[in-house]
Amino acid sequence: MASGTWIRQGFYCATTAEAWGIYQAMIFSIDCGFRNVQFESDCEKVIKLLQGTGEIHKNYLGTIIESILSLQICFSHCVFSHVRRNGNRLPHFMAQLAISVLDKVWMEDVPSNALPLYYSDLI
Repeated sequence: MASGTWIRQGFYCATTAEAWGIYQAMIFSIDCGFRNVQFESDCEKVIKLLQGTGEIHKNYLGTIIESILSLQICFSHCVFSHVRRNGNRLPHFMAQLAISVLDKVWMEDVPSNALPLYYSDLI
């Protein structure tokens, strides 16, 4: 398990930002040498596009989705799952943390102030 914070300027919609976050997580997973991965998001639209149940348009979001799909071959097993917001509190916290803590990575760990969320998401 790994987590990190990155900030990217210029997203005008949460859906595109969520897709970019998954793309960034995939690059990070490849760099870490992970082979069996599961990416979770509370953005149902992005997950449906990644699972092939939505129409990919030729726009910035569509380009990110196509980039994500092209990276799947880098993994032995790659799954995209939708989780409800109440089951996705730790990633939401990490996204908010990215505003103040830039370009930080935690390997086999989470920030100490996020531990309660980590444990509650395990349940």
